[in-house]
Order: sequence, then structure tokens, then C-alpha cells
Amino acid sequence: MKPEQFQPVVEWLMLHRDGLDVLIHPLTDDSVDDHSIYAMWLGSPVPLKLNTLRRSYRAELLPKA
Repeated sequence: MKPEQFQPVVEWLMLHRDGLDVLIHPLTDDSVDDHSIYAMWLGSPVPLKLNTLRRSYRAELLPKA
């Protein structure tokens, strides 16, 4: 997603999530921090099993430059 698309997408999710709990997070070099301290929840936060995450992402999950 391009930075300028972030706000419209989040606004759409806020209005159309139909009761679902949605986790929004960035893609930095630390997946644990992305899913915890940098995360934003729409709805009620759900407990995450952060110990199952790697600190770094697999290369194929990261956006291409």
C-alpha cells in the first residue's frame, strides 16, 4: 500500500468491518514490535501469541522496492 492510500483504507475499514476486530500494523524490520507496540486495533484487541513471531520478516513478505 502506498502511504497516500493508508488513510482512505483505514477509514473504509472503520466503517465496513462489520464487527470484526482488525489489526493494522506497519512493516518495519521487527515483526514483534510491528504487531505489538506499533499496532493499531479497530474494535477490541485480541491477545496475540507474539512468541510465535520471528523478529524479522521473511523476504517474500516484504514489499518490493
